[in-house]
Amino acid sequence: MNVTKKGKAWEILNSLWIIFAVVFPANFIAFLYIGNTAKNKKWVLSGFGYLALTFVFPVIVVGIAQEGSKIFDLSVGIAMFFWLGSIVHAFLVRKKYLLLREDLLDNEGLYRDAIMKTGKKPPAPPSPVTIRDCKQAITLYLRENSSTPFFRERLTGIARRLDTFEQRYKNAEEIITRRFETTELSYTKFAAPVVALQDYIIKLADSLVTRMNIFNEEEYEGKIGAFANAGRADEAEGYKAIEQEYQAFATQTLAALDDAILKLDRLVLEISKLSEADIEKALSIMHDLEEAIGDIKYYK
Repeated sequence: MNVTKKGKAWEILNSLWIIFAVVFPANFIAFLYIGNTAKNKKWVLSGFGYLALTFVFPVIVVGIAQEGSKIFDLSVGIAMFFWLGSIVHAFLVRKKYLLLREDLLDNEGLYRDAIMKTGKKPPAPPSPVTIRDCKQAITLYLRENSSTPFFRERLTGIARRLDTFEQRYKNAEEIITRRFETTELSYTKFAAPVVALQDYIIKLADSLVTRMNIFNEEEYEGKIGAFANAGRADEAEGYKAIEQEYQAFATQTLAALDDAILKLDRLVLEISKLSEADIEKALSIMHDLEEAIGDIKYYK
């Protein structure tokens, strides 16, 4: 059974360091190697420990003691003991090393502490929410809930705007990539605000869906009507005020999407007209994108 997701061949290749542990007195090299490549200080210290106990100390003793003496035999025994111990140690840490190596290559060491404590890799964090996820969540909500005309109209409009925004984002991404080299400073100046705008649009739409799943329209409509009919106007107004907050958030989300789409359209137009001499002219549109992002942060 494989330890990692990279397959048996990768694991065998990344376990060849065990050969050093088996070869006397090169066992310390194995631990210095894995300690360095897995960024683990304990294994580095183990390497220096094995260097001292299986190589340096015995060599010093052998140099000053007579062959066959007790101290000579003791030093050889100590060297053999720690050499054999290092072989066992190497096989015991192999699994942790492979997991740490995989983690450093794939996840920049995000799970290192958990791997060292448990010897297992924790489950990966959930994938980031995408525009498609938001659209699907809105479709699911509308299918499973009997929304009022107000919310149904706005949620349907938001789903359509998300489709439009996704296409505009792709257009902007394509024209920026075509117009600038990814190593150019101008590429970063134009691409970064566009990516940030998409991130905030996703957060805004995701926040709306989360709120709508908490808010029970039918319940609120029923209580507002019941309290109004019973002459309990204050209680009806309390429920009405909360309902209006949800309505305002849905309206603001729709407006923010319209504004973001407009600004992306304008950005694509400006970049398509650029020449080398007037790149700076179009950078003024970044201010508008930053304002759009600021608005979305506020509504979030």
